[in-house]
Order: sequence, then structure tokens, then C-alpha cells
Amino acid sequence: MVKLFFDPGHGGRDGGAAANGIREKDISLKIALGTGKRLEEEYEAEVVYSRTTDGGIPLRDRALMAIESNADLFISFHSNGFTDSNPNGYEDFLSPSPTLRTIEIRDKFHDEVASVWTKHNRRNRGKKRANFSVLRNTTMPAILVENGFLTNTSDAELLKDDTFLNELISGHVEGVAKALNLKRRR
Repeated sequence: MVKLFFDPGHGGRDGGAAANGIREKDISLKIALGTGKRLEEEYEAEVVYSRTTDGGIPLRDRALMAIESNADLFISFHSNGFTDSNPNGYEDFLSPSPTLRTIEIRDKFHDEVASVWTKHNRRNRGKKRANFSVLRNTTMPAILVENGFLTNTSDAELLKDDTFLNELISGHVEGVAKALNLKRRR
């Protein structure tokens, strides 16, 4: 069975971005838990989490927890914020020197999640690379996702809408399922 490690970004005293009535630590947890629950219900997959409540976990510990879990894929869930309210949409990140397998997984995953945002006239901000701690310190394929800009009113309104959140969670579920060729539960 495929094992996934989901890391809802921030938590505890570290709220991450906050704007328009949303805190990043809360929305990242909601998306990660929803995605994990649906994956376990619909596919032959096991999901392990860095956190399932509003607790703070150091970045280095998140990567170590993922390594110790022997996960096949690591996803860190986030939402963006910026000083300008214009940026919007979805983007994801890999480490600066990803393996070919990591790139292949991210490419399939990205298409599913980005399409949810573009369907709602939000930008596909692309596939990027960054030297983030959780990407650099994990040993399995690892992706960091940025679901919308909390500082953009339209993105924030979408993230407050349960219908959109269910659609976004479905995009994450289908992205993981396609990227890892998961088998459906019977």
C-alpha cells in the first residue's frame, strides 16, 4: 500500500499568512485532512500527518517524521500571502535539484490542482523550485503546494466556500491518485 505524508503548514504560534478572515495554519490543516480522508476512503493508500490539530512542529522535525514514516510521497500544504492584493491562484514547489521521479509526480499532480483554480478564473502560477527546509530535508519525492493568496479577496472567498474546498480537495486527491497510479478501493 502506498504511504503518504501530509504536512499542514505552520500551526501553534506560527499562523503563517493571515488575511480576509483566514489563517494559513487553519486552511492548510483543513485541506490536508480532507485530502487524506478522501484518499484513504477511495484509494489503497495510508496517510500519515505531521499534525492533525493546531500544534506547532519545527520544520526539521516535519522532515524527520516523514523519513521515519517511510512515506512514498511528502506534500506540505500552504496558502500564500503578499503585500499586494493582486497576486492570486495556485503554484507548487520542488527542491532545487529534484529527482526525475519527483518531477514526474509533481507534473501529474500539478495539472489536477491547478485546473481547479483556473476553472474559477484564478492563475496557474506554475511549477517552481525553492530551497525550502521541508523539501531539502526529506528523502522521498516532496512537493510544497501554495493554495491561493489569502491576501487576495477573491482567492480568500473561494477558500471560505465549502463547495470550492470540496472541489479543491478532489483536485488534490485526483492529483495524488494519478501521480502515483493508486488503485481504487473495491
